[in-house]
Amino acid sequence: MLRTMLLVLAVVQGTGSHRVRIRVRPGHAEPPPAQLDSATLATAYLDAGAVELVRLARERRDTVDRSVLAYRALAKERISAGIRVLGHDKMLYRREIAANIDWRRDGARRVNLVGAREAIPIAIPGVEVPDDLMSDGRDLAFDPADSRLQIGLDDSSFVRNPLSPGSEADYRFQSGDTTVVAFAGGQPVRVIELRIIPRRDEFRLIRGSFWLDQATHAVVRAVFRPAREFDLERDGSRIDPGDPDAT
Repeated sequence: MLRTMLLVLAVVQGTGSHRVRIRVRPGHAEPPPAQLDSATLATAYLDAGAVELVRLARERRDTVDRSVLAYRALAKERISAGIRVLGHDKMLYRREIAANIDWRRDGARRVNLVGAREAIPIAIPGVEVPDDLMSDGRDLAFDPADSRLQIGLDDSSFVRNPLSPGSEADYRFQSGDTTVVAFAGGQPVRVIELRIIPRRDEFRLIRGSFWLDQATHAVVRAVFRPAREFDLERDGSRIDPGDPDAT
C-alpha cells in the first residue's frame, strides 16, 4: 500500500456554502490475482485472436499504465437508483459530484470538489449537499494500474478488471470486429474489439466490449454493464464494523 495521504479540498453549494479540508487514507492495496487451474484456463479463450489481444493489453498495462507517475483530470460522477411501480419509474436516490483531480503515485493526492448535490425525493424534499464527501472525494481519484474498476458506491464497491492477471477465473474472452476510426486532421486509428463474457452471474463482474488500438494495444473505448443488476439485499447489506453509525 502506498504510504501517502489523500488531501481533499471541498467547496460545494447547497443551502449554504461549505468548505471542508480533510485527510483520508489512500485506497486499498491491489488484491492478489485469482488462482487458476488448467481446466479453467483452457476454456477462457474462444479463439486464438482473443489470447493475443489479452496478452498484448496486459503488457501495455504493465509497461505503460503502471509507469504513470501523475495526472490531472476533471472527474464527474453521477449515481442514481430507482424502482418501477405499476409500470412507472420512480427515482429513489441521485447524487452528482464534480472534482478536479491532481493524482501522484508517490506523494500527496489532491481532490478539489467543485460541485456536489444529492437528492432523496421519497424522503427529503429538494436537493442537499452529500454528508459523506470524505469518502466520495477519495473514490474519484483512481490508480491507472489498479486491478479493480471502482463503481462509486462505497469503498468496497468495485468490479474485477478483465485485463488484470488471473482474470480468466472470472471471464471468458472472444475477439470481435475491427473498425477504423478517422479523426479530422489526424491519422485513422484501427481498433479491435475484445468481447468480455462473465463466467458467473455476479454484480462484481461485467459483460461488454473493450476496443484496443491495434498499434499500441491501449484500451481506447469500453462499453459494459454488470453481469446482473444490482440487488440491494445481496450487494448492499455489508456493514463496515468501523462505522460508528453501524448497528
